[in-house]
Amino acid sequence: MISDLTEIKKVRKMLGLSQQDLAIQSGVSQSLIAKIEAGRVDPTYTHAKKIFDVLTTLKEKGSLKAQEVMNSSVVSIS
Repeated sequence: MISDLTEIKKVRKMLGLSQQDLAIQSGVSQSLIAKIEAGRVDPTYTHAKKIFDVLTTLKEKGSLKAQEVMNSSVVSIS
């Protein structure tokens, strides 16, 4: 989980999102995202939670699950 405002930019870039994309998906303005990333404003709890929820969801969505890469036929030797 993302817990620090300074991580927003790093995670957003890692996911390949623009500030505008993140703003649209989280329901806040692009200028708010820019100000948060620049450290010029402290967002309200509600806005920060919306942003963190979107980033966390997208981060988890992009992660591979074990069932997606596992091989169901196990081969063993004695």
